[in-house]
Amino acid sequence: MPTNSLILQHRSHTFSITLQIMLQGDTIHPEKLCYLFRRLITLAESKSIAFEWLEQFVQLAGSLDVTIPEDDMEWLVAKAWNIVSNMCILLWHTKMSSD
Repeated sequence: MPTNSLILQHRSHTFSITLQIMLQGDTIHPEKLCYLFRRLITLAESKSIAFEWLEQFVQLAGSLDVTIPEDDMEWLVAKAWNIVSNMCILLWHTKMSSD
């Protein structure tokens, strides 16, 4: 029986392939693009991988001529804020424990 980690990796890989196929198409639908990135970020194995997906989203959204729905943008900004905040707290605790 597959473990939860294996299932999450498979789902993440599936969404990643779906994203690649969508980007090769003629038309990119902002709602579908955001959905795929939300899934990839949610399924990421670590905060650093989730942050990498966020960075890729920002680069891609900046290079494409698409309007990102407001709800999706709010979700992505909140997720980025949470990831960066958690990373800062972790770094602070690491620094404090080494002093």
